[in-house]
Amino acid sequence: MRRFPLRIERVHARRLLPAGLLIALGVCMPYLLNVRSFGISRGLSAALSSGDEGGVLLVALKLVLLNALRALPHYLGAFLMSEALRFSWRGRRTSIPNMAIIAATIVLTYRAIHIVHGILYDFGAPAIVVIGELILLRALDYDLGGSWKKPVMLGAFLAAFQFLDVIPLLGALPFGRGETSQDVKLAATVLGADGLLNAVGLLLFAIMLGLVIPLFMLARDENNLREMHALREQNQRIHTQKMLGEVENRTYAEMRHLVHDLKSPLTSMQALVGILKLESEGEGRAQDAEYLGRIENGIERMSSMISELLSADTRAEVCSDELLSTALAQVSELDCAERIAVDARAPDAIVYVNRVLIARALVNLISNAGNAIEGRADGRILVSVGRVDEGEGPKVRFEVSDNGIGIPEADLARIWDSGFSTHGSTGLGMGFVKSAVERSDGAVSIVSRPGSGSRVIFQIPEEVRDEKADDDTLD
Repeated sequence: MRRFPLRIERVHARRLLPAGLLIALGVCMPYLLNVRSFGISRGLSAALSSGDEGGVLLVALKLVLLNALRALPHYLGAFLMSEALRFSWRGRRTSIPNMAIIAATIVLTYRAIHIVHGILYDFGAPAIVVIGELILLRALDYDLGGSWKKPVMLGAFLAAFQFLDVIPLLGALPFGRGETSQDVKLAATVLGADGLLNAVGLLLFAIMLGLVIPLFMLARDENNLREMHALREQNQRIHTQKMLGEVENRTYAEMRHLVHDLKSPLTSMQALVGILKLESEGEGRAQDAEYLGRIENGIERMSSMISELLSADTRAEVCSDELLSTALAQVSELDCAERIAVDARAPDAIVYVNRVLIARALVNLISNAGNAIEGRADGRILVSVGRVDEGEGPKVRFEVSDNGIGIPEADLARIWDSGFSTHGSTGLGMGFVKSAVERSDGAVSIVSRPGSGSRVIFQIPEEVRDEKADDDTLD
């Protein structure tokens, strides 16, 4: 079955609710603001009775203000509605559906107003021009930033073109075809005030339009600055990744030389101890042979750990208690060491891992927890190890939790990125933890709330030994 090429990539829920409320307010506006409440009919009758040209001009200004205020909520709501959705066509972002949403929302709102109030708004040139402006903003994908820019820009634009509705000179064009607008223009003609109304209307149109232009340019400049900032951050991330890669390559080369230098004397020591052990066994010195055997095993373990340092893919079976003891020994010098509590419920659980990497991962998590509780008198760190079985086989669960400052929600998505840090460090720790756990076929997750602390959990498959097979081997 072929998928439809148009997809909704993102829904901004926080903009949908205010968009819906503004559109509903637009439908209700005739209840709140209308010709009667603004005294337009009464003012127009008084101006005709007294022959007051200024009275007609005042009524025209009131009508422009009324129409702009009534239209502003649903036009702004239509724009927010289009901003709340992001579409793609065949995998590429497109704004055409957003433009259609703006036009359809405004047309349907006009229709709803007619049904509810019996008022038939004239869908003339001003409405079309304003819709065009909103579509242009949507096509340019300008984020207008501060909440005041949208209503001010849209209100000024609406008012500018509403002035064209009351200019008698434009009577032959699709402006001011509403009943009240025609009454105002007719009254101005009867009183000989049409020239005054033409001049004032065009002047105010130019002033309001002049207010829109700098706001639009401000939005454009802010958008450009935002794009430049995003590009600078992207370049900085690329530069950081490059530097980290160079450091990693250089460190790896240096470690190879170091490991070689360490293993050479260990090999010699192992050979000499083996000779001494054989001599002790041959001469019947059992106790000496036992001590030399322990030394030999220690050298073997040290050699294995050095090999694991050289290659992150080197793995061996190790019990969880040994990993935990190694990690706790390395953090014993930290200031937070006295605040660490341990809950080891599966000390004999066996995992197949690179013991150096997993022990370092635990050290990093404990160190981060120490930073989180720094300066808190009641700060505590809990390190726990247990078994879980969620239907995918038994796993060993390692958890490090604290009651420290926590991590903001906005930072949680970036917490695993190399170079990202919430306390000014190198930002390599959490990325290392994730890499070490995933190399061991495990998974890691974090739960955190600002002010309530953090909890980092990673699970690694447990190596389950076949007891029956072991018994057969013994036989």
